[in-house]
Amino acid sequence: HHWSPGGVFDATQRQDKRVTWTQPQPADVVSACEVAFQCLYETVHVANSRFKLGLDAQLETIYKGYLRDLTPVTTDIERKSDGASS
Repeated sequence: HHWSPGGVFDATQRQDKRVTWTQPQPADVVSACEVAFQCLYETVHVANSRFKLGLDAQLETIYKGYLRDLTPVTTDIERKSDGASS
């Protein structure tokens, strides 16, 4: 992970006297986006609770949508190849 000390070394490479960042892999980008969402969501959730902003329903909708979008979609072709019937 790029946000831990060890991850910084993994995310860089040395070329002669220069240090450069390596090209991120898609899984790294997704992971970073997940962390960013979680941090933002938790910050707004705490602010909503502390200052009674009245955002409970909106936060619940956002969180459910986030979880829904993380759930893999199984197609009919995948189900049939696993032996399941539709």
